Amino acid sequence: MTVAMDIQWEYLPISLRIINSSTKNKLFGFSGIYLVSKIHKLEYIISLTNLSNEFKDYKFIESYLTCQDLINTSNNDETINWFKCKITSFIEVKNTENPLISFLNKEGLNSNFEFTTTNNNNKSNNIDNTASKQATSILILKPINPILTKLISINANFKKFNFVNKYNSHNNDAAITGKLPIPIELESCPFGLSTVTIFSGFKMFGFINYKDSNDELYLSDTKYLDNMIGGLANLNKYDHHHQYHRRQNQHLLNNYPHASNPETTDSLGLIYGSLKKSNGQGELMVILSWKFILNRLNPILSSEISHKLNTNHLDIQSVNAQYNDNIPALIPNKAISYIENSSNVNFNNTNTHTSDSIVGISVTNKNGLKFWGSGVVLSNNMVVTNKHVIFEKMESNEIPAKIEIWFNNGENKLILSNDEIKLNENIFLPFNDYKVFDLCFIKISLENLSNFKIKNSVDLMKQIEQKNSNKLNFEIGDLTKSLGFGLFFNPDGNNASTDSDPINEVISLRSTNACGNNSGSSNGNDNTSIANYMIGNFFRRANESLERSRNGTSDGSNSGSNTSTDSNARSLSPLESIGYISKIVNLNNLNSMVISSSSCWSGSSGGGVFYYKNIIGDRGEMELKELFLGIMVSNGRLNNGETLNNLNLIIPIDVILLGLKEISNIINEEESVNYNNEKLEKLDYLKFKDGNVEFSNTQVKRFKSLWSLREVYTDVFTQSSKL
Repeated sequence: MTVAMDIQWEYLPISLRIINSSTKNKLFGFSGIYLVSKIHKLEYIISLTNLSNEFKDYKFIESYLTCQDLINTSNNDETINWFKCKITSFIEVKNTENPLISFLNKEGLNSNFEFTTTNNNNKSNNIDNTASKQATSILILKPINPILTKLISINANFKKFNFVNKYNSHNNDAAITGKLPIPIELESCPFGLSTVTIFSGFKMFGFINYKDSNDELYLSDTKYLDNMIGGLANLNKYDHHHQYHRRQNQHLLNNYPHASNPETTDSLGLIYGSLKKSNGQGELMVILSWKFILNRLNPILSSEISHKLNTNHLDIQSVNAQYNDNIPALIPNKAISYIENSSNVNFNNTNTHTSDSIVGISVTNKNGLKFWGSGVVLSNNMVVTNKHVIFEKMESNEIPAKIEIWFNNGENKLILSNDEIKLNENIFLPFNDYKVFDLCFIKISLENLSNFKIKNSVDLMKQIEQKNSNKLNFEIGDLTKSLGFGLFFNPDGNNASTDSDPINEVISLRSTNACGNNSGSSNGNDNTSIANYMIGNFFRRANESLERSRNGTSDGSNSGSNTSTDSNARSLSPLESIGYISKIVNLNNLNSMVISSSSCWSGSSGGGVFYYKNIIGDRGEMELKELFLGIMVSNGRLNNGETLNNLNLIIPIDVILLGLKEISNIINEEESVNYNNEKLEKLDYLKFKDGNVEFSNTQVKRFKSLWSLREVYTDVFTQSSKL
């Protein structure tokens, strides 16, 4: 067994950059692991690379690392601190020992698949390791600054680390023998050349779907994104909705001394790249196991770990890097749709029926163009949605010709004509002067509700009490569910599409128009059984509706009235997708964005996202509590045009409450619950002036950068001073 396995390690997921030593231009971005033993004063940086040989000349390149703990998000400091590293080894992986090549050769698939480590430029379509092509290497680096001292001083979030797939030439018990698929979580920094603030420490969730017989290669259904190479692939011990797989693979955890500890990360290997079918019909993420990696590292690590590593404590200086910033990694993508020619978790056991609180919204502009989105009914007879759902664009304040809102899963409809739509009377746009958060409130008057009753709504006041208790705040890894009228919404009255997934990341920044225009095709990796169930119900009930119309059954429209009720209205089963929180970003002490793997499709904009917490109920039993997380704004789109429906960008409840606090002084208290109370007064996120939120120019710039998916802070590269 390699000597590295005899040590209790701790780690941080990191982002790595290799830059030109003279121009400071960014060249390559990687993910990696910063592995330390505080007791033995050992530290290693390990990653994978696919660099061409000409970039391995140490004289012309410099390498730097950063992590979430080194990104300063205070109001006074706007820096991403990068610490210089020394590349100590490029351990080249030869063709004859590359497990991916062996797999493709064995299965006769060389001509049918392409391997790549990037979705943009510099991609390698052939993993043949020749001098003129990119060569796979295991990269070992050492920090040349006292970075460990720095991280300890700021209480960095080190986690215990365990090599699950230990290299052991004498014992086959180290092999991964659990039944596939195996749930995993991935820690990396995708888009690390352009948006480190947003994606540092980003988590994704999926499954190991294939492993080779030597336990050196894994294939996963998780989407590979730029700069994820070198990131961590870990066992997901918190997989809420695949308990069966957890039970089937429990012996994997039992075989390892630290695996039963929930505070310890049990790691399978490092992310390698993407294996794509040449005809474009599919792709899988490639992961190299620790068994394979440690076998190659053992000759180097054994000689160094046998004694304490002497660290030079050098004075450091900060150098602002100058480089080209024209790397378009990811684009926010509107999730409204234009109307052409005009798991095992039982959510039914929760205490609310969230689909009843979701509304469909169709809007007709003054040119007759129709588009739709979604919204969420709040308990004060307000509907919260995105500004671009109502006004089509964040920059526009032009009142539309008509707004139609479908309540109660399409059973009731409210119509607001142009002369009935009044800013600051029934349409409210918080922070509108700043054009940052894509947020809009629609007040539903008591007169509007005279013909029907809203079945369910989100009680924010109750949730404020829970949030102030600090017991139910959302966290990375929490289960989530998104609901919205994406894809299938019929302006004549279809029901909500529901999609559940875990929150991937929460980002605190100002929101802008971040939703892209989409025709409504889904490229998400949703749970197949759930998707099939939803699609089957959709077409079945659509056929029922068509049959009713053929038989002359009323569609529920009521000429001459701004409300309608359809006693025969169909109810579509919501689309559901289960996942986890991947990232939480907080700027200016405000949770400003949440990224979730719950799908956001065309038409989902403004729809609700909910998260779940296990709490002890009144009877002393564990209950699954459903809580409002926020509203969907957009998904992501790669610069090659591919839509990432499972990259769901969300305005969290924190921002929604802040918006309600701002508009509370102009809401008619007789028709709406007064939100300007003591509970809201506790939400002192930012300065107020005359009852309105006041943002500084710096804050506005940060928020706009965030929702444009551009870097928020300035890179500062710290290197040793010359003696």
